[in-house]
Amino acid sequence: CYHISAMKLIFKSLIDNTATIDGARKKGKWWVAIIIAFVSLILALIPTFVNNISVKGSQFLSGNAQGIDYAVQAFVEEAETKGYKLVVKDSGSKENKKVVSEGFESFTYASPKDGTNVAVFKYESELSPGTLVELNEAKYSMIVFSEDVIHVRFVTATNKDVIRTGTWTGAYNKFDNDTDLVAYFGTTYPETRTNMLSFMDKAYNTTRVASAWIQTGVMALVDIGVILLMGFMLWILTRGKTNPFRMYTILDTWKITCWLSLAPAILTIPLAFLIRNLPDIWFPMILGIRAMWISMKQLRPDGTGYQEPKEVKTVNVK
Repeated sequence: CYHISAMKLIFKSLIDNTATIDGARKKGKWWVAIIIAFVSLILALIPTFVNNISVKGSQFLSGNAQGIDYAVQAFVEEAETKGYKLVVKDSGSKENKKVVSEGFESFTYASPKDGTNVAVFKYESELSPGTLVELNEAKYSMIVFSEDVIHVRFVTATNKDVIRTGTWTGAYNKFDNDTDLVAYFGTTYPETRTNMLSFMDKAYNTTRVASAWIQTGVMALVDIGVILLMGFMLWILTRGKTNPFRMYTILDTWKITCWLSLAPAILTIPLAFLIRNLPDIWFPMILGIRAMWISMKQLRPDGTGYQEPKEVKTVNVK
């Protein structure tokens, strides 16, 4: 049965580069290479998706983010003194909720030491161009409440012209109707910090899913590009006039890299979960190493590597 022999060859190709060439060139049909590449992509993208879907809004906050927790407490005290409120309302849509300001426009918290801005809080029903520029360039943290979206920028370290930031957008869907976001933060310092972290997790929860799919989609394109690039590289390396593999077309070498991709994809999963900071580099790196290995061993230009099966011709004798 062809399907059983194909499965045996696929399992063999995980550790045997000769089997990958046999499968791509002789024994495997073209659609088998596409299926292998598709499965490899899914496996390679699992760590990327899991890593992004598990991100919390509070993870963008490093240390005390240049005093943002104290800034939140000062913002709450100012709001309580002047009677400001930011109330979550039903927008009429099941997917979205909105926030309405009752008297609040902006508040700036400056450092008690040198008077420089630490954090700016704003409410704008629609984000203005000037605020958008400020969100992208400011050397201080910002929390901007707009009607449908919250924009957050945390400056976690500054050193002259070097700025490290965590910037994201969130939504109000996870908050109950009529929740006053000012009161949500609490009043005392330990309470305001704890509630601030909870607020960030809830606000980012809705956009986290979309962000995870976008990042996964981007990495899917990158991984597809790597597979095609490795196939192109193998094709270039077999272009020598005396190269015994000169008959290989670029489609042949692309099929070879499709067959090569399964083992790197399988190895990507444990490595990415062991070293969680680098989930996206393992598949391209391992596939590149394996492609270079096959070019130096099986596809050697001196003809001492892989040997093409010779066709046996039969002659009818009458």
